[in-house]
Amino acid sequence: MKNYFKNIRSTFIWSVLLLFSFNLLAQGSATGYLYVYPSDPSAYPDQQGGVSNPTLQDFFLVYQVVSYHKSFPGAASQMLQNAYEIHCDGDVDELKAKLESTGLFSLIEIESYMQTASMPIVDCPEPCTNPQSVNDPNSGYELTLPGYLCAWNITQGDPSVVVAVIDTDFDLDDPELAGKVISKVGTPGSPNCSHHGNIVAGTIVATPNNGIEVAGVAPGARVAGYVVNTTFNSYIDANGNLVCSCSGSPWGQTWQAYLDGRKIINVSWSGLGNSSTVVNAIKEITGGGTLLIVAAGNGDPGSQEHSAYYNIPGVLNVSSISSDGTLHQWVSYNQGVDLCAPGNAVSTLTHDYCGGTRSIAWGTSLSAPNAAGAAALILSVNPCLKPTEIENILKTTTCPIENPTVIDIFTNISHDDYTGTGYLNAYAAVLKAQGYFGSISVSDTWTGENYVSADVVVETNVTLTINGTVKFSEGASLIIKPGGRVNLYGTLTNSCMGPWDGVVVEGIATESQYTAGKHGRLYTYEGAVIENAVTGVKLIGGGILYGIMQGESAGNLPQNKAEQLLNYANNGTGYSAAWAKNILTVKGYHFPPKPKHPAGSEERNSEQKNKLTAPKSPYVISPNPANDYVYFTCTNSLRSANPIIVTDATGRVIWQSLANQESPTTVWGTTTIRPGVYFYSIYDEAGLIQSGRIAILK
Repeated sequence: MKNYFKNIRSTFIWSVLLLFSFNLLAQGSATGYLYVYPSDPSAYPDQQGGVSNPTLQDFFLVYQVVSYHKSFPGAASQMLQNAYEIHCDGDVDELKAKLESTGLFSLIEIESYMQTASMPIVDCPEPCTNPQSVNDPNSGYELTLPGYLCAWNITQGDPSVVVAVIDTDFDLDDPELAGKVISKVGTPGSPNCSHHGNIVAGTIVATPNNGIEVAGVAPGARVAGYVVNTTFNSYIDANGNLVCSCSGSPWGQTWQAYLDGRKIINVSWSGLGNSSTVVNAIKEITGGGTLLIVAAGNGDPGSQEHSAYYNIPGVLNVSSISSDGTLHQWVSYNQGVDLCAPGNAVSTLTHDYCGGTRSIAWGTSLSAPNAAGAAALILSVNPCLKPTEIENILKTTTCPIENPTVIDIFTNISHDDYTGTGYLNAYAAVLKAQGYFGSISVSDTWTGENYVSADVVVETNVTLTINGTVKFSEGASLIIKPGGRVNLYGTLTNSCMGPWDGVVVEGIATESQYTAGKHGRLYTYEGAVIENAVTGVKLIGGGILYGIMQGESAGNLPQNKAEQLLNYANNGTGYSAAWAKNILTVKGYHFPPKPKHPAGSEERNSEQKNKLTAPKSPYVISPNPANDYVYFTCTNSLRSANPIIVTDATGRVIWQSLANQESPTTVWGTTTIRPGVYFYSIYDEAGLIQSGRIAILK
């Protein structure tokens, strides 16, 4: 398989170039604009965009300033609150120098106008046996290669999930977009550029199975259109190709989409800028809960359209792949690319552009919305996910690229890491976001972040090892069947919606605790955390609490972790940290719920024991894990007449003390005792005076 892009630039027919080698940005003919930070009251713009300072008025006239306004209204960052931008038709570099000479600004940064982002592979295995079908005549590999027709068996998108598209214009009367574009904000520029927004929006939400044109990848979701004012240009290049160009500044509308609360923003432009102002704004956007998806660009391998911010968590940088899974030319591949998605000869809504009518387009401007559609499906099945979590799911479920090697034309060095983690697998991503549910019948290990949408059952003779974080939907449980085992090194927690139900460890009530392999087991190791559950751990079996929960050892599960495992409100269904400190243990910490004593006698936990009234003072019970002992120490003269009986959950007597002992302390040796929950009862002449439970963990 050959490597692409060694100091070459292919000649495309003019229809290829007309969509994705053009700029989509600003006003005027200048190549850039300014971010300025006024430090003098006279340097701030008035409501009309003018200034009161005479010197600035002269500069604005000479350099044909067409706009001066606040860049990021509503910003949380103090720096961004004082950021303004100036657009002009004159020489922006000279204007920058003139403004700096006044001393009226603390910082001035020049930013370029951006371009719209106008691949053999080992195919992923057939992801499902029953993919949906479409009758839209122009639909193609943009649906099939990423597995969208299988993902649609789970969801086509929820109407409450809205993707903000920052682009040229949107035709709300287009039958493919009818009811799909819920709003349009902004003033369009040249009508020669208006098609671009339509085809990007159509990539996401075009109506499927209506017998016309194409189907969007997430047709059940919605698009909010944010219109950028654009200027159109065209020229004939050295190879005789017609090149059409649209330029404009997407930042104002990108920021507005963030202020409007959009959780996914698609920016199919060649870049957003490299200044510290842009970087800080992007950090605020992603930190505020928005996933920013950008098109990698249509340059050469090694070009760096998004280098200033592509490593910011919550920014997804998408490059292109062909229908046959090959890399292709005139696309930006670099170390900042996160993944690839269809972008070479992609079917689109029919559009007029640069003197022709077409229904196919090239470039990463199509790749970005293809990935944005996958993000919309992910949020549809799991609305609790954060931008970084969506990004992680998309990047960890990609299909591998067989020959990802490209040669950086700027350094002439080969790279295998310029295409991200692979190409988009929307079906796998949606499955992962939806989360696990049902039966686990083969031993497995979960690492990283995982999601559970309904009860997960660890079956008999199966071991599940959890090394990462598992987030449970409200009401979901982790159930360990008799003979099953869970090794917990990581964290079990809830999603954003409400508490999960907790871990259920099942046993068999008719089997002794001495019978190996008959009971579910939950092993907690150093670093284990169980939190935000209705009940952390329930031990059940045949109506009697009987499962087993074990810590590796007292040394490996210290008291502070014991308290962390029991971070629940003491509301009758959970536990309190105070009880965790006092619970009886041997070689580890044990956290059973409040059990019913098998003999039906009165049972008090360690919080209740201090409520017993004189003259029948309770015994003080304390473990000695190092020696496998449990001490029962009596504090009054009744000790010689008080036999102590220990039973298992079935009521079978495991141990009992000798009567009429002279010593105030009775010792139960537990060296031969198997791990489990045991129950003690202490009697005098009148009957039961104290009872409780002891957890033996080895």
